[in-house]
Amino acid sequence: MSLQGVAIKALSGVDRRNTDGFSIGARSLLYVPKGVKLLHIMKIIHVDANRFAENTMREQISQIVPDAELHCFNHPDTALAFAEAEGCDELLTDTVFDGFSLDGTMLAEQVQRVNPNVNIIFVTDHADTSAAFSAWQLGASAFLLRPYEKQRLTRAFADPRFASV
Repeated sequence: MSLQGVAIKALSGVDRRNTDGFSIGARSLLYVPKGVKLLHIMKIIHVDANRFAENTMREQISQIVPDAELHCFNHPDTALAFAEAEGCDELLTDTVFDGFSLDGTMLAEQVQRVNPNVNIIFVTDHADTSAAFSAWQLGASAFLLRPYEKQRLTRAFADPRFASV
């Protein structure tokens, strides 16, 4: 399962009604056929200390959302600085970062301060119920435990949630 064309976020504060009167929420993904000029390219931040996980995620995201702008980081502090300077629409993060001042949940909370409507997806090797509960409280679209099926990641992109829910 992949999204053909380009998936982009609907921008809040603009009239999002099409000619049929159908409106979409600010967190919905839009399907834009190839050849249509984009107003907004989805900006995705992926944070994981594991280089192999980074390479796998690059491959999967390039298939799921081929025209997205993907920025990968191994350090949560660097990812946060990037999000504060450049913004982001999607945050994919591990839950545990040994030796850093931020863990995945704290990173997600800080990125939410930059963009309250950021779509958060946790991807981790750590089966931790307290981290999963924190992810749920933050309104994350998914908490994926490796190994996971690519369809679950695709679904997390296709069905984002409001961070405030």
